[in-house]
Amino acid sequence: MNINECLSNLASANLTQALDSIIFIDDYFKENDDVDEKHVHSLIQCLGHRIWCVRSKLFNLFRDHQDKFYPYLSDYLSDENVDIQFWAIQIYCTVSKEYYDYAQNENENQKSKKYLKFVDRNVKRLIAVYPDITEANQLIILSGLSKIKYTKLISFFAEQLKSSTWIIRNESAKGLIEIGSASVPSMKKLILEGSKDQCYWAFRVLGTLLGEKSLDPFYRVIQSSDYSDEVRVYALAGVKQIGGEGIIPYLIRCLSSDLWVIRAQASETLIGFQGSVTDNLLLCLSSKDQNVRYWALKTLSEVVSEEDISKIEPFVSQKDQELRFYTITALKKIASHRAVEVIASCFNDDAWLIRKHAADCLTEIGEASVRPLMNLLKQSQDNDETIFWTIQVLSSLKTETVIPALVQFLSSENKNFRLYAVRGIGQIPTESAMHQMMKVFSNNLWVVRQEAYRVLQRLNQAKVYKVALSYINHEEDSIHFWCSKLIKESVFIGAVALSEEFEQLSFSEVNKMCVSLDDLQERYLAEFLMSPTASITSLLKLVSDPFKLKEGSKAAIHTAVSSNVAQSHVAVQTEVVSSSNINLFHFDDNNYEKYKFKLDAILDKMVLLGGSDLHIKVGQSPMVRVNGKIQSTNLPDLSANQIKDLFRNSFSVFHQKKFCDDLQLDCSYTTKGLDRFRVNLYYTHLGIEAAFRHVKSQIPTFQDLGLPYEIFENLSSYESGLVLITGVTGSGKTSSLASIIGAINQREQKHIITIEDPVEFIHKSKKCIISHRELGEHVNSFVDGIRGCLREDPDIVLVGEMRDTETVKAVLKLAGTGHMVYSTFHTSSAPQTIEQLIQYFPPDERQNICAQLTFCLKAVVSQILVEDAQALSRVPVLEIMTGNNAVKNMIREGKTEQLYSVMQTSSGDGMITRDKYLKQLYQQRKISREIYELHLQDKTQAYN
Repeated sequence: MNINECLSNLASANLTQALDSIIFIDDYFKENDDVDEKHVHSLIQCLGHRIWCVRSKLFNLFRDHQDKFYPYLSDYLSDENVDIQFWAIQIYCTVSKEYYDYAQNENENQKSKKYLKFVDRNVKRLIAVYPDITEANQLIILSGLSKIKYTKLISFFAEQLKSSTWIIRNESAKGLIEIGSASVPSMKKLILEGSKDQCYWAFRVLGTLLGEKSLDPFYRVIQSSDYSDEVRVYALAGVKQIGGEGIIPYLIRCLSSDLWVIRAQASETLIGFQGSVTDNLLLCLSSKDQNVRYWALKTLSEVVSEEDISKIEPFVSQKDQELRFYTITALKKIASHRAVEVIASCFNDDAWLIRKHAADCLTEIGEASVRPLMNLLKQSQDNDETIFWTIQVLSSLKTETVIPALVQFLSSENKNFRLYAVRGIGQIPTESAMHQMMKVFSNNLWVVRQEAYRVLQRLNQAKVYKVALSYINHEEDSIHFWCSKLIKESVFIGAVALSEEFEQLSFSEVNKMCVSLDDLQERYLAEFLMSPTASITSLLKLVSDPFKLKEGSKAAIHTAVSSNVAQSHVAVQTEVVSSSNINLFHFDDNNYEKYKFKLDAILDKMVLLGGSDLHIKVGQSPMVRVNGKIQSTNLPDLSANQIKDLFRNSFSVFHQKKFCDDLQLDCSYTTKGLDRFRVNLYYTHLGIEAAFRHVKSQIPTFQDLGLPYEIFENLSSYESGLVLITGVTGSGKTSSLASIIGAINQREQKHIITIEDPVEFIHKSKKCIISHRELGEHVNSFVDGIRGCLREDPDIVLVGEMRDTETVKAVLKLAGTGHMVYSTFHTSSAPQTIEQLIQYFPPDERQNICAQLTFCLKAVVSQILVEDAQALSRVPVLEIMTGNNAVKNMIREGKTEQLYSVMQTSSGDGMITRDKYLKQLYQQRKISREIYELHLQDKTQAYN
């Protein structure tokens, strides 16, 4: 075999033949000093071989014979084949490292210079091709060059710290760290003159290189108001990079920072030290600084253990109420038997707030609280306050295991204890608790029986009256009297009718009939007990339908046999839920006439009419909203069964089951014509009804939506922080957000994650990588989605809606840690948005929420849609508040009522009130005079 045949076999052969060819070529090169250039190029082309093992063997071959190959490799560093590019870079980096080591170990100065000159030439070539190769191979260059530890690479690595990709920045930082102390002057310069990313990574590199020597200068930066907020936060990142317990005192001092994000990150870092920081944090509890006390206790609550209880227990009796409050919070995290006992001792605290907080914490601890509290009940028979709060906690746990402990107080000599027990049992949502409540009607104190009656009446649940029916004709007259009174004075008129029939039966016969009631699904039970036609006969007919019974129920069989009704259903067994037997989609009358139009056809008509929303209601023609006004489609009216049929044949079994479980459904729907809709199915007294909103497939631009280009272009250009788009339902919030994401996708290389309920606009990745998550389909909640995306290196996160405090907290944390977050909120003005966000939280948390908002808020845009001048479409009316210093100061100080005044005087910072925006639209003749005056808030200034 000659060299040409060997190269031919290597390029196309299987693994065994390829490896044999490499051995032959190795021998050939050892025996021949002069190698044909075309053979070298053919061999380099084999670096793109389909088998990785072959490519790896060739890499070793090139290293062994680098004198023959190296002169030709340069042309392949940017080859179109990424595998050839990869291995050529690997060889270049490896050889450069070898020659750099030769230079360091060479005693003869002339040879050392020669080696370094070779290294210098190779480095320049790698840097030259760097911008033109794939990101994966850029990482190979960075990784390879970092091993050389070549000081001339400092400026190159420093420049890459500006990269839009975290992994590139991280690898570049490693290279600077490998070079060592020579990098320090450049890093100090970047802190003062570099970009935000360069500044951040410079602190991290310095922290690693200088270690604890950098702690004092870093801390001076953290505490100094001469630096921007971002730089101060980056300095803390440098402290965290140092690691070791030596940074603990500095992190403790950071808890007093005026910046929320520094306090939060210092706390988070301290938590990583676990028990090592406990004693330091305990010393902070006596600080006069509220921030220090708050964050010390917050941190302490994450690191304390059972062994620390004796250290923090004395603080629950301190004079400082706030200190007692946060100590209880810390004990809650331990959640041990002893911790529960200490928290419960606060039931006798002088302050109601502390007693309430102790009860709330024990409720959060859950089952672990039960045994210690039941023991406490036995030991505190005469302590009114302790008994009250203990019963409150046990009942709020809503577990049957606490019922015996509560029942023992029903015979207490203390009337109040009896009343506490009644109220406590009434909070437990189980039938055994309800049965116990019926037995309370035999209590020898009238006031206790009356309280049981009031508690049950306030519950107003079908299962209460179902249980009460089982006590009709009870042998104890008092129980019979109160149960009858409870039923006859309720709104459940079906239960009233049934009780009159039950009174004609014996007590045992009543119990047999109640077996059938027990096995009805909760929804059908409620409907039956509310029905004016309820009777024993209708009950027997109802339970003969297995689709209306609980899973595994035998009542249908029992009743059907005893009444000779619906024999054909006796053999029916519970099957996997399918679209034909989901209860809410079960037809009341199978003889209905099918609707003439399918759902897709109705939606197509809506699109044809230019509608934004479709409403489907029982007994009415489908209605369409066009330009904000509802109008009929002139299609036939829909019956309840026809709507069931439409939806049963249009939605998946998963969505049907979810609707049956929740009695409402939010999802997306796509027609065969690929039009997308946001759907809300809901249940009314007439049956299933729905609202569909058309989601246009094309991503709208700012111009399409009539949004001011410069303002929204600026909103889409932030690197980090929080932008809120607010407004009432139907005000175009989702479309505005879609246009922002679309603009970013057109011009920047970012990683974007959207978390929505449901996903409306589908963005195709252009310059950005975009992932869509839908609640119920991909994540369970907005909070879970946010937590998950943190592990995926996003640049931008869109959170569909901030519905609760947990989501708000997660969004603020995300926005405060270097990410750009866009979200929506249901408020009608920008200042109101801030006020309601803060009011979401209890008083003790509001200061920190204000601090977080101050740090991360970039802008709030509130919008409504109004009819245009020609009454042909709608135009957006905006109110814009940007996060300038004046706004931040008002938020920090809790003076949200002054935000509107700040907006009126800050037009230079891009702010505008709704009235002023309306006036501009009117002056531009985009809206009519009537619309202008209708939506104007301060009508006295209409024409001033």
